[in-house]
Amino acid sequence: MPKPLCFNYGPAKSGVSKDDRETLLIEQANDPSEWKMTALDLNYAADVLWKIAKPPQAGWGKSLKSILAKFKSTVEPDWVKLIHSFILLKSYALENLVKAVYVKRKKESGEVIRENDPLLDKHLDAKLCKESQISLSKQEEGLVNRLHDCIMWAGRYPIPKNARRDSVPWFNTATDLEMMDSLINRIMNLI
Repeated sequence: MPKPLCFNYGPAKSGVSKDDRETLLIEQANDPSEWKMTALDLNYAADVLWKIAKPPQAGWGKSLKSILAKFKSTVEPDWVKLIHSFILLKSYALENLVKAVYVKRKKESGEVIRENDPLLDKHLDAKLCKESQISLSKQEEGLVNRLHDCIMWAGRYPIPKNARRDSVPWFNTATDLEMMDSLINRIMNLI
């Protein structure tokens, strides 16, 4: 059973020495089930948020941009306010699953994840999937790269962090949501 990391991180407050804390963190970093558990928690939170948001069922074949254009007033319905947070949580879930696959493959090859492993500092994108030996279709690659934009800025900020960047990651809600869930399930089966 994985050891929970629910204690205060400070050694003075938690009674855990810095060395023991670092050992525990490295053990957890090398356990694919830790990454998977976090991904499942994030995915569950996204699904709960989606149920609370109660988006309209009609018109899901249209892009989110065209759906939002129908709302001429400045007051967005509640589900519109929550959709970026929903997609951000799904993106983080997928990122953790990709990292779980990476950790599993390293473990199977006898390698140990070190605390400064550069891949674990990266966010979800097609390159991270490739480095984790996860193949993507062209459509999945496009989705993953748009999810990367959500992680980097669109799910957190009103504008891109890099002013030279002018793309806004729009989602075709029906297709992308199905593809997102399908990709999450497919990657989960690799762990």
